[in-house]
Amino acid sequence: MDKIQEDRLYIDSLKETFGSYNSISIDDFSGFYKEILGDISRSTVKLYIYELKKEKVIRNVARGLYAFEDENRNAADDYAVITMDIIKSTGMDYQVFNKELEKKVRSLNKEIKKVLDLDRLYHISQGDEIQIFCPLDDRLGRLLLLTLCKLRPFLVRYAVSIGSFDGEIKRNSWEMNAPIFWNARDGLKDLKGGKGYEGWCVSEYAQADHLCNNVLPLVNKEMGRITDKQWEVVRLELLQVDWVDAMEELGISKTSYYSRLNASNLDEILKVFRTISDLMQKRSVLE
Repeated sequence: MDKIQEDRLYIDSLKETFGSYNSISIDDFSGFYKEILGDISRSTVKLYIYELKKEKVIRNVARGLYAFEDENRNAADDYAVITMDIIKSTGMDYQVFNKELEKKVRSLNKEIKKVLDLDRLYHISQGDEIQIFCPLDDRLGRLLLLTLCKLRPFLVRYAVSIGSFDGEIKRNSWEMNAPIFWNARDGLKDLKGGKGYEGWCVSEYAQADHLCNNVLPLVNKEMGRITDKQWEVVRLELLQVDWVDAMEELGISKTSYYSRLNASNLDEILKVFRTISDLMQKRSVLE
C-alpha cells in the first residue's frame, strides 16, 4: 500500500484507536471516520473497510466484525469448531430422542478419543445440537464422517468454523465465547430448514469460504447416497478395524465388504475434506 492510500484510510490512527480491541464493528469504523471526515455515508465506510481488507490491514472475524491482521499468526495454531443440529425424526418421542442422542455421543467420544487422539470431545446443547472444538488438521474429514456414522439414522446440518482462539479452553465448548464460536452458530442458523445433509464452512477469509462452500454441496449429496449397510463399512474403515475382523463383525464376505466400501466413495469424500482442510490452513494467501 502506498503512503497516499495509508493516509487516506488513516491506518495509523485506526491502529491507535482500535489496537486493543478484540473486534471492531462497522459502527466503530463509522464513528471513527465521521469524527475525522464529518458526514460520511455507510456505503463509503464499507468501501473503506473493503480496501482495508484488500490491503490485508484487517480481516473478518465474524459477521460485521473485524480485527487487525497479525503478521505473527501461525496457521498451525488455528482451530475448528464443528456445530451440528440433529434433524430429528418427527415420530420420535422427545425424551426417547434425548436418551438416544446422549448414548450415541458418549460412544462417539470414546471412538474419536481412541482413534483420532483428540483432547476435546463433543457436548450437547439445547437438546439437539452438538459441538466440538478441535485443531485444524487432516483429522477434520475423518472426524466429520465418523460423527455422521455414529449419529445414524439421524441426519444433521453442520457448520465448520475455522480461526484462531487465544482464550481459556474449557472442557465444554458451549461455555467458550469468541468469533470462531459465533461464526459456527450463525452458519448453522443459515442452514435451517434443510431435510438432508447440509454443511457450511466459514472463516475470516471470504474467498476461501466461497471455494469450500462451492464444493461442500457436492460432498453432502454424495454422503446422502450412502446406504445404511455402506455406512457400517465406512465406520469400520474410519476406526481402522482390520478387514478380517470387520467382515466377521458384519457377517459378510470380502467381496461384499469391498463392494460396499467402493460404492460409498469414502476415499473420494475424504480427499475433498483433506483439500478443504489444506485450503483453510492456507486461506490467507487467497485474499
